Amino acid sequence: MIRVYVESSLRLEAPVYQLFPLLEELEKDKSAVHKVYSKTPSLANADLALVPMSIPYLIQKGYRKALWSFLKSCEHEGIPVLIFSGGDYGMSLPFKNVITVRLGGFDSSLDENTFIMPPFIDDPYTVLNKEPSLLDLSIPPTIGFVGHSNGSLAKLFKEYFSFLKGNLQRLTGMDPTDSQNFYPSSSRRFRYLKMLEADSNLETNFIHRQKYRAGESKESGRTNTQKEFYLNMESNLYTFCIRGTGNFSARFYETLAMGRIPLVLDTDCRLPFGHRIDWVKHIVRVPEREVRQLSSHLLDFHETLAEESTWEIQQANRSLWEKFFQKDSFFLNLHDDLQSKLQI
Repeated sequence: MIRVYVESSLRLEAPVYQLFPLLEELEKDKSAVHKVYSKTPSLANADLALVPMSIPYLIQKGYRKALWSFLKSCEHEGIPVLIFSGGDYGMSLPFKNVITVRLGGFDSSLDENTFIMPPFIDDPYTVLNKEPSLLDLSIPPTIGFVGHSNGSLAKLFKEYFSFLKGNLQRLTGMDPTDSQNFYPSSSRRFRYLKMLEADSNLETNFIHRQKYRAGESKESGRTNTQKEFYLNMESNLYTFCIRGTGNFSARFYETLAMGRIPLVLDTDCRLPFGHRIDWVKHIVRVPEREVRQLSSHLLDFHETLAEESTWEIQQANRSLWEKFFQKDSFFLNLHDDLQSKLQI
């Protein structure tokens, strides 16, 4: 059992997505996380301190000084602090006692105290009002994709100006998140998808959308596009997964939840629980420097499958999402890693 102290002076009224999801679970009466975490009102009796809000949000709201003061006091007392760095980019902090949970980032620049958290989603099969299903081995392999994929120069320029604006905000202190190089995700998606479509050894089922969520703003329209997204995923053994604005893919976790196989373009991504999950058994992972061999990697993997192993990997991927990547199950698994670090 990990005893958690929550610093209430850093709790703000804010949209729920700015709240640390672990605290959200701790505040539910029946969450499974109560089996392994307990809140304590005393910092002196805590195994771990917790900052309740997303770190970039706190700093943008003018709480940098209060946050730094709390982190320094915990560092002085030798108490580790668990933080949530939300948003597409996330934020790295210069404190040795800090343990960070974030959605993405670059593996080569993240320390050993940084854990990757998935975007938490509703069960796709509940959205579709269906029971989980399995696909048979297909020849040629089928690969799907539904999403924002725009190869126009206008879109490329728009992404570049957005990148410049973000860097200017970081330089002026308006945005505290980590900086990164320019990555026109929509333009690259379009180019890489066209490469796959040109390969006659693959059956591709791609829906290129010019705007995110097809530009739908009404709830009914967004519901329809979400169903179209999942139905495409359900009907193809593989789904192409590439980063978006931040260096992670929500589609990756959605593919696992559907019990299908992600074809992951690795842009220096850190996958969660890499020391416990043998990702080679669950996904096709291709470094971006080898993007021209994307089809070859997929075909090589597909040739290793038999009918039975095709079903097994689909079942294993669905089980993986249930065991590790729902909100309560993620923090139950994170507990084991935290306990090891805390040596309790």
